[in-house]
Amino acid sequence: MIKFLLSIGILVLLVAGFAVYMGALRTVRIAESEEGPFFFVYREVPGQDQGAIGRVTSELHDKLTVANVKNFKPFDVFYPADTKRASEIGFVVNESDVSMMQAQDKSVFYRVVQRQRFMTCTFPFKNRASFIIGYIKVKP
Repeated sequence: MIKFLLSIGILVLLVAGFAVYMGALRTVRIAESEEGPFFFVYREVPGQDQGAIGRVTSELHDKLTVANVKNFKPFDVFYPADTKRASEIGFVVNESDVSMMQAQDKSVFYRVVQRQRFMTCTFPFKNRASFIIGYIKVKP
């Protein structure tokens, strides 16, 4: 019985440690601020399918890493459901990295997001699961 309880205790500690690593205890602050311009590389995802959003985020993250892009941050644009516009899932990169990304992958779009007011939040991106945890914390 003691071995069973010890095993359960270790399992609970491992799960709790993983949750902390993924950012479960980290506060997510939503702020409105004026920012930009940004150099935005992205792919379009129809609707708000969380599986597709996570997959595209991971794929683009891997492509940027392979392309040796050093400085990038996740940046997603979601439109209200009644507009029927596709979500734009991608990363903000330095201007010099845009042409390199376009040359390597024609399925990646690029645009400049001009300076404007945004609702922003930041949470750690470790992998697809951390994205989902952050999304749940921002949009309960």
